[in-house]
Amino acid sequence: MTIGKTAEQMAATKEKPEEELAYLGLCLFGETEALKKLTGTL
Repeated sequence: MTIGKTAEQMAATKEKPEEELAYLGLCLFGETEALKKLTGTL
């Protein structure tokens, strides 16, 4: 689930039962400067 801004996302996530949440992850490995170009200010 991704909606709106951070505060909206946090509120929507807080309302969902944990069983209904899907956890996703991403790992990046490489040179810092190259990764910063990809991720910006994440």
